[in-house]
This record gives sequence, structure tokens and C-alpha cells, in this order.
Amino acid sequence: MDSSSPSVPSPPVDHATLLILGPILVGIIVSYLLEGVVFVQAYIYYMSFPKDKLWMKTAVYTLFVLDIIQTVAVTSSTWSFLISGWGRPEHLHETEWGFAFIPMLCAACTSLVQLFFAWRIHALASHLSQKKIFWPVIVFIVGISFAQLIGATVSGSRWIHINDLSLLHKVYGAISIWLVGSAAGDVLIAVSMIYLLSTVRRRTKEYDHDERTNHLITCLIRNSVETGAITAGAALLDAIFFLKMNGTTLHFAFSVSLSKFYTNSLYATLNSRASFERDLKKESTLEEHY
Repeated sequence: MDSSSPSVPSPPVDHATLLILGPILVGIIVSYLLEGVVFVQAYIYYMSFPKDKLWMKTAVYTLFVLDIIQTVAVTSSTWSFLISGWGRPEHLHETEWGFAFIPMLCAACTSLVQLFFAWRIHALASHLSQKKIFWPVIVFIVGISFAQLIGATVSGSRWIHINDLSLLHKVYGAISIWLVGSAAGDVLIAVSMIYLLSTVRRRTKEYDHDERTNHLITCLIRNSVETGAITAGAALLDAIFFLKMNGTTLHFAFSVSLSKFYTNSLYATLNSRASFERDLKKESTLEEHY
């Protein structure tokens, strides 16, 4: 064959392969971006709230460590799919060690965050004398949180011995419990927090006309809506893509970074206290000046 003759171009990558590798690439990029946000949020918390209770600090830094380990696991899986497995078709469905730990680590972060918000709902409901009304809700949130953790642990432990995406149906039920449980818990938490904070604001307007208090409660409601919508939205999309399109890896674009959504939602909630304190100090200074 004449070496000067033009080479035949390779055929384009088929659509099925793109639907496997594309979401994995998008997911790892989003995961790295959110991990950067986690580092910044953790630093802000460390500098702003050194006197927080020990259990709260333990939860914050436990989430930080779990997210780092989860990032290592995600990186290992992505490296296998996109780098070491390049040009090897069997690597489109065979997985490495990190893949099995992704759901377990993600569910552990989810559980910690959901249990924290269950505690907040309990505290708010007790303050409003609605403790008896919200006890079933709190118990349901805790139950869902542990159910999704068990589902993820079962799927991850079984996957260690499977390591083949073509056999994903063997852990379909456990993964479904993990993803649907995460989404259901988030929606219930968001609705409960918005209802309780709205009740606080309504009562404050009736009995206390302090604008600073109303402003603080409004900020809390907005923060609850924003963080709740982000985590619930990501979990819902992950669950929908898995349940409806499990022949692709589209759900990976969300599942590999899901733990970071939860961690950042908790950090944002805790760190928002710093901005509230700055606003109150600023208003107090202005009142003293005038």
C-alpha cells in the first residue's frame, strides 16, 4: 500500500457510546466544581463559627471528609472509563473499585444532611407548639433517610461482585430505593421548612412589628427554598433518568455529584448565619448613628 495515499477516516463514535461516556464526563466536571465550592464553604464555616456545638462541627467535617473520599472514588471510575479504558470496548460496561463506593458515600452524605434538617424541623415545630403535628413527618423523614442509606449500601456491596453495567438490573431495586428515597426526603423537608418558617413570619407580623425580624425570617425562607429546590431537583432528575433511561448513563451526570449538592446545601444553611449577623450589626450601627 502506498504510504502517500490518504488514510481512511475512522467512523464516527456511535450514539450509544456517546450516551455512556458523555454523562460521565459532564458528571465529573460538575463534581469537581462543586467540590471546590465545598472547600470554600468549609473554610467559611471554620473561620466564622468556632463556637458551634461539637455535634454540629462533627457533622460538618464528617461531610467534608466523605466528599473528598467520594471524589477519589468518582475520579477512579472516570479514569477507567475515559483514560485507561480508551479504545477498549469492554471498558464501556466494566467498572473499577470506585464505582461501587459512589452510592454508599453519596447516601451517607444524604443521610447526615436529611437528619440535620429533621432536627431543625423538630426545633421549629417545638417552638411553634406544633411538635405533635410534625412528629409523623419527622419520623417519616428519618425513616426515608435510613431507607435510602440501606438501599445504597446494598447496591454498592452487591456491585463489588458484579462490576458490569450490563448487569445493572440486578441492583435495580436497591438503587431505586436510594434515589427515590433521597428525592422524597428532600421534597418533604423543603415543604416542611417553608411551612414552618411561613407560620413564624405570619405570627411575627401579628404580634411583633420589628422589620429586622421579618427580614431575617424572609431570608431564612428564601434560603430554604433555594437549597431545598437544588437538592430535590438534582435528586429527582437523577431518579427520573435512572428509572426511565437506565440503558444509558444519563443519570450519572447527577449521581456522581449528588453528595456535593447535599453537603453544599447544609454548609450554605449554616454559613447564612454569618450574613444575617452582618446585616443585624449593620442595622444596629445605623440606628446608633442616627
